[in-house]
Amino acid sequence: MSSSPEPRTHGLVLGLALCLLGGCATTAPSGWLPSAAEKPADVYGSWIDLDHGEPGRSERVLGELLGVSQDSIWVLAWDGPRALACARILQGTVQDYLPDTGGTSGITLGATVVAPFANGAFALLTWPLWWVAGGVTASNLARDSRLYLPVTDWRMLASHSRFPQGLPQGLDLSTLEPRVPLSSKAPARRISPPDKRPRKAPEPGQRIRDEL
Repeated sequence: MSSSPEPRTHGLVLGLALCLLGGCATTAPSGWLPSAAEKPADVYGSWIDLDHGEPGRSERVLGELLGVSQDSIWVLAWDGPRALACARILQGTVQDYLPDTGGTSGITLGATVVAPFANGAFALLTWPLWWVAGGVTASNLARDSRLYLPVTDWRMLASHSRFPQGLPQGLDLSTLEPRVPLSSKAPARRISPPDKRPRKAPEPGQRIRDEL
């Protein structure tokens, strides 16, 4: 007797849905990103996560996007402000806000629970469809909140930065305070790296490095 393909099919569909939902993940610290409703009044730059350097010899930089010019960007990283050459940015993402995928996940979960009672035997067919639809919707919501790097014109990132008109003349970047996670009331502190990778330690007393 051959085994039914239904369990295997459901497993593949569930795996696809989980992959789509996984695309909603963010590397920003918990509570750092505002909601979509809060973003218009937010005075901080968007969260940026990028690989900078040469292929095979790149460094990952994460933090708040401070400012942008035609050939450079400035990031308030976890170890201090950084100036980075756009030409050496290999890939990355800019995330403006935390997408509200909770509602989509709740509807999807509720539908999968109710499906066996509402659809009877047909639930075997409708159950995986709910998971795929929910995963696609959540993934689209996440994509709407992000910009993927590199881009053809780096100045388009200006509206996502703390200083969209450009860095103020004479600004000492080392005096800028990082964003306090929205879920925390603790005093401002350096952003802790959410995803640690081997990186060169900053030189003693050096607050900003020019890598142009």
